[in-house]
Amino acid sequence: MPLLRPMVTGNSSPFTMRLWLRRKARVRPAPPAVNFLLDRLMRHRLESAPRMEPLSMYSGKISVALPLLLIIPLTWQSGPMTGARGRHHKMLPDGRHRSNGERMNRPGLLPPPGQAVLPQEGARSVGGDAPPAVTLLDAPLIKLPGRSVPEESVFDMVDSNSPAHWGMDGSLYLFTSAGSSYRSAGPDLFTLGRPAESVAINNDGWFPGGRWVEATFKDKDGTLYGWYHNETSYVCEGRGEVTVPRIGAMVSYDDGAFWHDLGVVLDAPPGSFECGTYNYYFAGGNGDFSVILDRQGDYFYFFMSTYHRDPREQGVSVARMRYEDRDNPVGKVFKYHESQWRDDGVGGRVTPVFRVESDWHQEAPNAFWGPSVHFNTYLGVYVMLLNRATDSVWSPGGVYISFSRDPAESLGWSEPALILETNAWYPQVIGLERGGTDKVAGRVARLFVGGESRWEIAFGRHLKREPPARRRLAFPSARPRGELLEEITRLMFP
Repeated sequence: MPLLRPMVTGNSSPFTMRLWLRRKARVRPAPPAVNFLLDRLMRHRLESAPRMEPLSMYSGKISVALPLLLIIPLTWQSGPMTGARGRHHKMLPDGRHRSNGERMNRPGLLPPPGQAVLPQEGARSVGGDAPPAVTLLDAPLIKLPGRSVPEESVFDMVDSNSPAHWGMDGSLYLFTSAGSSYRSAGPDLFTLGRPAESVAINNDGWFPGGRWVEATFKDKDGTLYGWYHNETSYVCEGRGEVTVPRIGAMVSYDDGAFWHDLGVVLDAPPGSFECGTYNYYFAGGNGDFSVILDRQGDYFYFFMSTYHRDPREQGVSVARMRYEDRDNPVGKVFKYHESQWRDDGVGGRVTPVFRVESDWHQEAPNAFWGPSVHFNTYLGVYVMLLNRATDSVWSPGGVYISFSRDPAESLGWSEPALILETNAWYPQVIGLERGGTDKVAGRVARLFVGGESRWEIAFGRHLKREPPARRRLAFPSARPRGELLEEITRLMFP
């Protein structure tokens, strides 16, 4: 896996940096027969998944590593656990520049290559089936167009969730952010235009702090609604480097090239900041979020990170707004608190979906943050991907996944399960079917972390077989194609 080593060049400006990518390339051309067999094998394993083109289309065209299959069925259990995150254009205490965190070495949390972890006895089901399963498959790199400043050696920087929508013209539009927001477009995910263009907002000249567009919704009439993460500085005397995020709403009539700010809709209660925090980024606030409209079209749900000084209100929390209030949202968003949707979006209290395991403002926090939520059309459930912070400078503890049948059941999310160890932040999916975005995906999608995708992620309802014995598979090119496929099938489905 690549290791990002951001380094400062020239001065110590937060946006003056160079990303050095160190890769251990263990890549060699895959013979056509192997690509054919892997394609057939995946179709068996995923029960004839409807979208396998991304695997087939690369066969014989590029060099690929042999796919690594990680099959991780997830125990369906309700209950709170943890939550949270922060912006990273800053110098760390030792002088290094932080962009996507440091790799966390957590051996033993993932199964060895080729080994499956099956559902536990008594695991709760989803619609009568066994618990969901997730399959990660190595895939050619896709890098989202991000913030680029060539004179500062900054290229395609991504510092948030990256929402996408399909325009009336049939193009896919995608937004990335790094202090400000950028838009790219193309016929599909694989051919987005570069460089990404900066978007304009009507109050850019005087609005305080940076804005990160982290969520969008395309209405039937073509109107685009968006929501941004905004960071305000100088909230703590003598600590100008620490900020407090809040969430605002916008609307656009040209697919997001120009936006009209509708106002701040989610903010922390007065007096909830912790100016003595050890946290390297935030002293409080609400931010690092995603927004999704429920399948009934009744409510927008805001899944956000909350950084209150009280650990009981720290974590991944939720608020909602009626669909009818989308044009006048200020004062119309309500937070979930003590089993009720009653606390005001600005200044109200929360009961987290996933509460922190240890205080965000201490030296060693342990918290989920930065939720990205989509509806999975194959599973028929909502899927949440999460970051996990393990210290005051937000060193990543991996990518986690959780499921829920109904976003209104805020405490009905399954316990988050680790699916990927990574050195980056901001996990999300983008669906591969026509109409697929960060908000809706089917059985197979691309998994992005830090604006880069090196994996396909496939969702399964259940596994019917016991895991195969751990054994090395050989692919001698001289063997007949049918014989090779027969051996793979026998090993994977004894």
